[in-house]
Amino acid sequence: MLDYEVPLKEKQSSDHGDIDVLCWNGDGLLITEVKAYNSKHSLLKAILQAFTYTSLVTTAKARFTRSFKAPDETKLIPAVLARFTVELPTRRGLLSFSLGEKVAGTAG
Repeated sequence: MLDYEVPLKEKQSSDHGDIDVLCWNGDGLLITEVKAYNSKHSLLKAILQAFTYTSLVTTAKARFTRSFKAPDETKLIPAVLARFTVELPTRRGLLSFSLGEKVAGTAG
């Protein structure tokens, strides 16, 4: 992970959101939208946000990649991370753990 809550605003009046998590995966920068299991927003909205944010970054790609010390030819990859909490009954009580699953990602 390189950064989180990366603003996409060039001006204060811009109405864009933030990149939730920015990661390097060896092939490129993952521009990741994160949604919790109980989010009021649909998974489709998260996918559209990831692609929109990637498109916005692409317009200023050289400046963006340099700010994270990545080469100009770095791929920008939209991704969605959906976080779910799972609770399983066991003989000793309730076992609770979180799962994160990459559900969308395309080279850009």
